[in-house]
Amino acid sequence: MQLSQADAKLFYKLYPALLFYGNQELKVVKDVPSVDVFMELPVEERVSARDALYERLDLIDAFVNSNPLRFSDEELDVILSWKNLVTGTFQLFRYLKKYAIFLDDSSRGTARKSTKTRVGFHSGVVIPARFWAR
Repeated sequence: MQLSQADAKLFYKLYPALLFYGNQELKVVKDVPSVDVFMELPVEERVSARDALYERLDLIDAFVNSNPLRFSDEELDVILSWKNLVTGTFQLFRYLKKYAIFLDDSSRGTARKSTKTRVGFHSGVVIPARFWAR
């Protein structure tokens, strides 16, 4: 389940653009004129913008519909897939060749199997998009 270099490059093209858009719409961090400037913000400010976006997943549809950076249909499909995220804290229970099993850190301890190759990113660990953690 290792992420290819092409998928990693695609993630770093799309995800910052979506975060920037969410920040522009929600005005979490003021006076941020571009994606590049947004990505230079302190991590705490970017995390605040990310968390605000996670509370307003409808902005993903708005971003895709407006397509301000003129992404391809395939790229927009990747972004739309991020609406299926599950947020929380997870423990990696088992990492196998074709999939990984994560345990939810809540009192329910729900197990989740992932075979997705699209990614989310948190704390330096690449994890499947369906299991973005915060």
